[in-house]
Amino acid sequence: MDEIYVKQGCPYCTRAIALLERMGRRPHVYDIATRLPQPQRDVARQIVAQGMTVPQIFLRGQHIGGCDALEELIMGS
Repeated sequence: MDEIYVKQGCPYCTRAIALLERMGRRPHVYDIATRLPQPQRDVARQIVAQGMTVPQIFLRGQHIGGCDALEELIMGS
């Protein structure tokens, strides 16, 4: 399952979602500023606690990183 953790109004989040969709992926999008189901809430808390930026992208359960990392992954393939 693909997941992306975002914050409303973030241009990098919008860009990452568009890139994923162009790749044919339909990620579950979770806004870290909203109430989330427990497993996703734990991930969102970790993102905030570690001072990570958004978006944070997980492809098939593997943490990729942010928008720049996704772009590098795409360019490398």
